[in-house]
Amino acid sequence: MTRVDWAGHARRLREHAEADAAARTAETGQPHRPDQNVLRVASSCDTAAYSPDRPNPRLERLVADTLAATPAPRPHTGNFDLSASAGHRPDVPRR
Repeated sequence: MTRVDWAGHARRLREHAEADAAARTAETGQPHRPDQNVLRVASSCDTAAYSPDRPNPRLERLVADTLAATPAPRPHTGNFDLSASAGHRPDVPRR
């Protein structure tokens, strides 16, 4: 039985997502985050690394398809400071 290097697949997937995010950041000038779908597949590979002798053809196909595809753009949305939202009225006292 052949052993699958799931940890290596996970590393390559994360590098693929990070490189794409860095390229989009350089191209647009706005920060981008790695595609969460690619990171989710990498997480599945981390889980599969605990039993490398067990065949998982579905995950192998998913890894190959993910590495062949371009990750989806995910612009960095900044922090989630809600105090600057339009609904915030600091002059109204709270009850």
